[in-house]
Amino acid sequence: MKSGNCRGLRAFRPRAERMEDRLVMSGNFSVPAEVRAILNSSVGGAPVRPNTPVLPLESAYTTATYVDPTVKVFQGNRTRIGQRDFIAPDVTLNAVGGYIKIRSTSTIQDNATLTANPARSKGVAGIFVGDNVVIGTGATIIGPASIGGASGPTTTTAAAATSIGANAVIDGAIIQPGAFVGALARVGPGVTVPTGYRVLPGANVTDEAQINDPTVVVRVTSADTSAAMARSVIANNSALALGYAELYQGSSATGGAGSAGPIPSAIAAAGSTIFFGGLNTVLGASGEPTSKYVNFEPAAGTPQFLTAAGTFANLAPNVSYRFPARVVGQVTFNQQAVGIGSAFSRTTSIRADEGQPIVFGGPIAHLGNRVSIHSPGGGVSTTTTTTVTTATTAVGVTTTTSTTTNVITPGAATATAGTTTVTTTGVNAAGVATTGVITTTISTRTTNLGTITIGARFTALDGAVILGGPTTNTVIGPGVTVGRGAVVQSSTLGEGVVIGSRAYVSNSTIAVGTIVPDRAIIINNVVQGTVQS
Repeated sequence: MKSGNCRGLRAFRPRAERMEDRLVMSGNFSVPAEVRAILNSSVGGAPVRPNTPVLPLESAYTTATYVDPTVKVFQGNRTRIGQRDFIAPDVTLNAVGGYIKIRSTSTIQDNATLTANPARSKGVAGIFVGDNVVIGTGATIIGPASIGGASGPTTTTAAAATSIGANAVIDGAIIQPGAFVGALARVGPGVTVPTGYRVLPGANVTDEAQINDPTVVVRVTSADTSAAMARSVIANNSALALGYAELYQGSSATGGAGSAGPIPSAIAAAGSTIFFGGLNTVLGASGEPTSKYVNFEPAAGTPQFLTAAGTFANLAPNVSYRFPARVVGQVTFNQQAVGIGSAFSRTTSIRADEGQPIVFGGPIAHLGNRVSIHSPGGGVSTTTTTTVTTATTAVGVTTTTSTTTNVITPGAATATAGTTTVTTTGVNAAGVATTGVITTTISTRTTNLGTITIGARFTALDGAVILGGPTTNTVIGPGVTVGRGAVVQSSTLGEGVVIGSRAYVSNSTIAVGTIVPDRAIIINNVVQGTVQS
C-alpha cells in the first residue's frame, strides 16, 4: 500500500519508511473543518495504516471494505471509504488539496485513478462516489466530480446502480445515479449526465446540449443491459471485499485471539474468527477467496506456472508475494516463473477472481504499465439436474412417471450428485394396496463464466485493458498486439491482429492479421465510428 501526504515546506516533510516493499509516506496533517464535515457525514474510514488492506482494522467480514495493498493513496486523511467497497489493484486515490469520498457497496476497478483537485483550486474541491457505483478498469476521475448518489435507510431506497466504463474519463462532471458512461468516453467540465441516460463508448461530451444527441448519449431502455451488468459487478465485488478480508485476516497462523501479547478488543470479541493479517495472502501472485464466502467462486484458485518437468504448480508462499505484478486466482502461465517477470510491469493486474480461468498459452512478449486483464461479472455457475422417477404397482400392474428439473445457481455445486431410492407402500383411491419405488437422480455441471485465453507472444502496451464477460469468452490468438489505452472486451482476435491505440473492440471477431486503426470503435462486428475523447 502506498500512502502519501505532501507539503511544500521542508520542515513538514513526512518521514519515509519501507512497508510491503513499497514506499510509504506517513505524516499528520490537519484537515479543514469543511472537508472533515463532508468526510464524516456517513459511515466509513480513512485508508491509512492500520486500516489497510482491511478497512477499518479488524472489521467484521460482513461490513469490511478491502483496499488492495498495491493501491496508492495520497493524503489518506482526506479520503473516506464506506462499507463493503472493493478497491482493486493499482488504483490511485489522490486527495491532495481536496477530498475523496466513496460511499458503500461500490468498486474502483484496477488501475483507475481518482484525482481530487489537480488544479489546486481554492475552496473545497473533491470527488464524490456514491453507493452502488462501478468505476471501471483504467478509468480516470478528475475533481470536482460527482458519480452516483446516496442510498436511503431501507433497501427500497437504495441508490440506483451507476457505472463508468473502462478507460473512460470524468473530468469535472456530474454523473447522476442510474446513469452510465461507456468505455473510452469522456464527460467534460460542467456537464451533468442525467439518470436514465448512457454515454456511448468513445463519445466526448463537452456540452449538455449533447445529452439530446443520440449519436453521443442515449436513453436507457428496457433492453439495455447496463444496469443489470452494473448490479452484477457491484454484487460480485461486495462479496470479494468480504472474501479478501477473510483471506487476509482469517488465518490463525498470524495470531490474534489466542496469541501472547496485547490483543485488540475487536479481535478478542471476535474470538477465533478474526486474526492479525497475513500480507503474503494478498500480494504478488496469490489465491482468490474461496466459495466459503464468495458464492460465485470455485473451491480454490491460485496462479499456476509451468515447471521444468512440464507440469503446473503455484509459487511457494515465501516467493509468491514478491511476484512483480498483481496476479490473482485461476491464472495459468505456459511459461516458467523464472524470468517471466521481465515481461511484466509492476502495475500489471491480472485478476481471475470473477471470470475464470485466464490462460496464457505461451511466453508473453510484453505487458506495459497499467495493463489490466479481468472478467467483470463472471464467475462460475452450476446446473443441477434432478430427475425423480416414481414406479407404482397395484394388482400386478406398474405405472411409471418421471419429472426432470434444471436449476442454475451461481458458484460451485452444493448438491450431492448420485442416485437414491425409496420404497413406499399405500392404498390407492380404489382401496387397492400399492407398492412403489421412488428413484431420485441428481447430476451437477459447473460452467466457468468469463474465460480469457491468450496465445503466445502477446503484447499489451501501456494502459491496455482486456476484459472478459459473463456470457462471452475472450480469445486472443498468438502474436497479437493491443495498443496503448485500447479496450478489448468479450471478443475473439485472430493470430497477428493489431489493435490500435485507444481503439475499442467489443463482442466482435477480428480476422487473422487484421490491423484495427487507432481509435476505431467496433461493436458486434460493426465499425461504429472513432473514439472522440
